[in-house]
Amino acid sequence: MSRAPHALLWDMDGTIVNSDPLWERAATELLAEHNATITRETGLSMVGLSLWKAAEILQQHGVALSADEIVERKVRRVLELYSQTEVSWRPGARETLAAAKHAGIPNVMVTMALSSIGNAVAQLLPENTFSKVLGADQVTAHKPHPEPYLRGAALAGADIRDCLIFEDSVTGIASGAASGGVTVGVRNLVDISNCEAHIIVDSLQEYDLETWFAVFNKYRGTEPVPGGYNQGAKL
Repeated sequence: MSRAPHALLWDMDGTIVNSDPLWERAATELLAEHNATITRETGLSMVGLSLWKAAEILQQHGVALSADEIVERKVRRVLELYSQTEVSWRPGARETLAAAKHAGIPNVMVTMALSSIGNAVAQLLPENTFSKVLGADQVTAHKPHPEPYLRGAALAGADIRDCLIFEDSVTGIASGAASGGVTVGVRNLVDISNCEAHIIVDSLQEYDLETWFAVFNKYRGTEPVPGGYNQGAKL
């Protein structure tokens, strides 16, 4: 068996759960209250950003609230939507999380949502699926800065070079790659084809834990490259 990573570090929105539509709905409702709109392209540009950066964009498009007020309103609304709708999980995420837990490898959530939302999602999974949850309110610098993933590794008691990172956004992949962990981009809403990563895949569903161990062993200590080393090919 290949050497296992010491921890798996996970983005949440768009990587574990298909929650971007919930954030989009919360933003659209706020915009409507202020007789404002944004384009589809502007909406996609907010994917992976911290809540406060996204709030700045909404302010620029006519939402006359402070950034903190926008964040509070969006978080409250998304938590309501989680309680009212069935959660849509990203393909293969729960299976990979469960396999890692079974193998004794810590899963750490590293999200740019608030920790309250991260914990709410973690509670929808079997107990102790995540050993730790790290939210945007618990770090000083947000993605694409490497701090979130460096902190996530520290929470797992691991060296970042011994961690495997799963991300779906441009800013998140940049954060993971800059941290020094082996970074896997998972395609979803935004185009990540040219992101500097170690591997870019269409779905986690296609690969088992042993394959991810092999990826980790092959690319540990190497620099990420645009489009990943696999360049769109199957692993």
